[in-house]
Amino acid sequence: MTRRNFTPATRKAAYERAQGRCQGCGCDLTGKRWDCDHVIPDWLGGRPVLENAEVLCAGNRATCHGKKTAQDVKRIAKTKRQQKFHLTGRSRARKGKPMQGRGFQGWRKFNGDVVRP
Repeated sequence: MTRRNFTPATRKAAYERAQGRCQGCGCDLTGKRWDCDHVIPDWLGGRPVLENAEVLCAGNRATCHGKKTAQDVKRIAKTKRQQKFHLTGRSRARKGKPMQGRGFQGWRKFNGDVVRP
C-alpha cells in the first residue's frame, strides 16, 4: 500500500481550522515546524481529507507528532498480527517440531491387562 499524503490545500485548510495551534497540546505554532497528521492512520484506511487531518507540533520524538506516531505504530502492528492470525490460524511461528506421542497402545482393563483392538 502506498502512502497517501495531504495536498497543500488540505494542509493549509487544516492549519486554518486549528487557528495556528497544535491540536495535541494546544501550543502556538506560529513560526514553528508543524505536521499535518492522519487521525486514522493511512495504513488503517484513513483517507487524506480535511476531516481526517490534525495539526501537530513536529520535531523530535517528545513532541505531539512523535508521541502519536508511536501510538500509531503499535496499533498498526497489532492489526498486522490479527490479520496474520486470521489468515494462518496461528498467533506466532512454531519454534520446533511438535511433541511425539507413543501412539495408541490399546485399551487397558482395570486390572492392567491390555486389550488389543
